[in-house]
Amino acid sequence: MKQIYAFFDFDGTLTVSDTLTGFTKFLMGRKFWLVMAFFLPILIAYRIGLIKQDRAKSLYLRFFLKWYSEEDLILQGAKYAKEEIKKIINPSIFKRLKWHQQQNHSVYIITASLKYWIEPWCKQNDLRIQCTNIEIVNGKVTGNIIGQNCFGEEKSNRIKQILNTHQPASIYAYGDSIGDYAMLSLANHSFDCSNNHASPYQLASKEPWYVG
Repeated sequence: MKQIYAFFDFDGTLTVSDTLTGFTKFLMGRKFWLVMAFFLPILIAYRIGLIKQDRAKSLYLRFFLKWYSEEDLILQGAKYAKEEIKKIINPSIFKRLKWHQQQNHSVYIITASLKYWIEPWCKQNDLRIQCTNIEIVNGKVTGNIIGQNCFGEEKSNRIKQILNTHQPASIYAYGDSIGDYAMLSLANHSFDCSNNHASPYQLASKEPWYVG
C-alpha cells in the first residue's frame, strides 16, 4: 500500500516567528544584543542581497554559538523546546499537522534550523526531522555547517532521499517562504502558510481547515 507523506517547514510555518533567533536570545540573554551590534553589518549585507543565505547563516552561527559547548545547546535546546516553542506555534497549521498524523500519514519536519531545539519538540509530538547540522570539535561549536544548509533546493533533496525508491500515494507540503518553494514544487498538495498573495502556491489561510 502506497504511503501518503506530509512535509512541514518549521520557522514561519508551524511557528509565527523564527526559532533560530528566538533560541539564540534565550541562550545568550543580554549578551545577544552586544553580539548583534557586531553582526549587524552582515545582516544588512544579507538583506540587500550582497551575501547569500547560506553564507549569512554560517556567519550567524559562528558569531552567536561559538561561545558554547554542544552540551550547552542540548540542555538549553530542550528547555527552549519545552518552555518557549509552544508560545509561538501557529494553531491552524499545528492542527493540520495533527490531522495528518490521525490519518496515519508519514509526517516530517524539514527545517533550516538546528536539531538542538527542534528535535526535542519533534520527539514530544512524534515527528521525524531533517535539519541543518553544524560542526562540533572537541565538544565545542565551531559554527561551520556540515553538508548543506537545509534551505531551498536542499529541502527538495532531503525529501527525495526520504522517498528514495518509494512511490508515494500523495505528497503534501507546507512552507512560508521562497526557501520552501523547491519543497512545495514536489508535492501534489502545496500550501503557502504566509500572507504572500503573489505566491505561486495556494495560501493556507484560504483553505477551509485554516482558522485565522
